[in-house]
Amino acid sequence: MRRHILATSLFLLATAFPSLAAGDCHDPVISIDADGQAEFISPDRDVTRDMESFYGASPGPGSILVVDARTRRGTWIAPTDLPGVLAGFGAESDGFVYAGPSHCLPPGLPVDLPDPKRSPEELPPGKLPIELFPGIEPQSGLWQARLGDTRLDGCPALLQQAFPASPGALPAEWLAPRKLEFEKPFHPDQLEMTGRLSAEGLSRIAWRSAGENAWTTDVFPELFGEIPAGQGAGSKLTWQLTLKSASEIEHLSTLEIVLPREAAAVLGGSGNCRMVSRNHWVRVSD
Repeated sequence: MRRHILATSLFLLATAFPSLAAGDCHDPVISIDADGQAEFISPDRDVTRDMESFYGASPGPGSILVVDARTRRGTWIAPTDLPGVLAGFGAESDGFVYAGPSHCLPPGLPVDLPDPKRSPEELPPGKLPIELFPGIEPQSGLWQARLGDTRLDGCPALLQQAFPASPGALPAEWLAPRKLEFEKPFHPDQLEMTGRLSAEGLSRIAWRSAGENAWTTDVFPELFGEIPAGQGAGSKLTWQLTLKSASEIEHLSTLEIVLPREAAAVLGGSGNCRMVSRNHWVRVSD
């Protein structure tokens, strides 16, 4: 019976949802915390743009972002998808804990307060919903690159000679400390290397989530995409960034080169050359 009432309430909520956009009630965000509790958050300002920079573009007006704090992954849904949120995300409750202005509480929202002493909370002014979710945020300050060795697998000797194997073979300015300013929530788009490649038209950078506190992107996809089949098609350069702590960012660079059959026969090697460089950005001072 309780499930039936819940489903009916969620249907009413979904059909009444468009009215929430009026006044000062902004598009909500739903979070699923580490214990599987679902929280329906009505922020004090429109945070759609902030959320899009972290989880990708909203598919349309009125879309709701659902963030699973257990995986740090977010999914945009339509208001009509609300009835499936609790079951679809494996929530451990039959309703939502509500956070936000009392007058923005949607009609029909099943409010679940498992702790008798807990009550709906008002969000502090200016607080972003993402700040409610656990995660690592890098600290602004002076950061320095710590470049690791380059590992080559299956590469012909000629190619091995063309790539440096140690940081000492790279320009000194790569190692110079530089001031980095980060905003919350952190996203790789804030890094200079992302903005510079995009601004100078060198490469389109589109970061994708690669797990908790990690992102990956293909670098120079247009360039590699022009390689004809049989002449190295399938070659690519990928970057993966992982926030190890507030003062360390790991940068894994992987270049995969697919050699044409004729070239592999002449140069030797397996025909699939892979170069992996594991580097780190480390915060050294304020």
